[in-house]
Amino acid sequence: MLLLDEPTAHLDIGHQVKILDLVRKLNHENGLTIIIVLHDLNLASLYCDILLLLNKGKIHSMGTPEHILSYSVIEEVYKTPVVVEQNPVAPKPLVCLVPEDVLTLKKSQKNTKKC
Repeated sequence: MLLLDEPTAHLDIGHQVKILDLVRKLNHENGLTIIIVLHDLNLASLYCDILLLLNKGKIHSMGTPEHILSYSVIEEVYKTPVVVEQNPVAPKPLVCLVPEDVLTLKKSQKNTKKC
């Protein structure tokens, strides 16, 4: 068993991919069970088979990335709007952040539309 706590924190994306590719290789080639803590939802989606999502230190939900990474679950836990789409390079969810200024702009455009 391999336990990893934020092994990709503060690394550039190239090193993140190299580390997580190595972790996946260890899992697949050696049958090694790996428990990894990641705060990056998109990395977790791409590299993890099962996600365990915490909210205020307690288990909120557990399941596949497709089950856990939904708009409703993410909004409930993080209290922030997101857009969840299909990742264009892998059959996994892709979580897109929505900045506050974009939300404000969308709301103002919606309120000024004329029939």
